[in-house]
Amino acid sequence: MSPEQLAEELGRSEKSIRWKLHSLGLASFPSDLVPDPRTPVEPQVPKAYTVEEKRQLHPNAYKPWNPEDEQRLAERCAQGASLSELSQEFGRNEGAIASRLLKIQAKGPAAEDAWEYGG
Repeated sequence: MSPEQLAEELGRSEKSIRWKLHSLGLASFPSDLVPDPRTPVEPQVPKAYTVEEKRQLHPNAYKPWNPEDEQRLAERCAQGASLSELSQEFGRNEGAIASRLLKIQAKGPAAEDAWEYGG
């Protein structure tokens, strides 16, 4: 019987019959059923910046916040400090300051401006 006939008789696919015949040593390797090699994955584009480069402008960039800094941030915000002032004072970019102000639910003008950063 041909693989097509066996497939129909056994209720299997022709491919499965051909592979089984090969595994039993009754047929040659079904090279036409082997998928083409995968195309290589494109290398990832490196980031446009490194943490070290960011820390040249903002020394505390990507460092975790500690409770004391969060408390001082909330106090300075309540005193009326701007996002720009807080950025300089805490050594972080304005987006990081805005995000933290929203997270700690600070009150003050800088916290209101923080919403512009997507809060």
